[in-house]
Amino acid sequence: MDDLMNCLTANSISTSRGNPIAMATGNAVLDFIDSHELQTNAVEVGRFLFDGQRGLATRYSPIGEVRVTGLILGFELIEPKIKVPAVAATNAVLAQCRERGLLIGKGGLLGNVLRVTPPMTVTLDEARQALGMLDDGLAVLSRHVGDRRRAVSGA
Repeated sequence: MDDLMNCLTANSISTSRGNPIAMATGNAVLDFIDSHELQTNAVEVGRFLFDGQRGLATRYSPIGEVRVTGLILGFELIEPKIKVPAVAATNAVLAQCRERGLLIGKGGLLGNVLRVTPPMTVTLDEARQALGMLDDGLAVLSRHVGDRRRAVSGA
């Protein structure tokens, strides 16, 4: 066995090169993306979701900054009057969305950014439904915060 290994003049063994199954799979994925115009879809649906999230930001004061990169969207939740991260509100909206069947993520350095990252195949109708679920989740939070403020102020 040693003689066999010693006969090699160069070491070219690698699992990351020349794997025909991996290459065929990668090509098939790229062909699918191209033939179904998924890059164009991502731009169009991403723009729709971004506009929808900006619309929500005008209606719900806890929404701070709204961010987008293609189909990767995020918006931070803040305490409106004092402009500090609203982590509890973020967790509440996340739970409300989950109850409605919308799975979104949470991130940010302080855990107050809701992330919406749909697949490239998402349709405008699905994006519209997602915005509706997000709107419902924010509305529940808004009513809860409003009720809590009225109770504290005695109104």
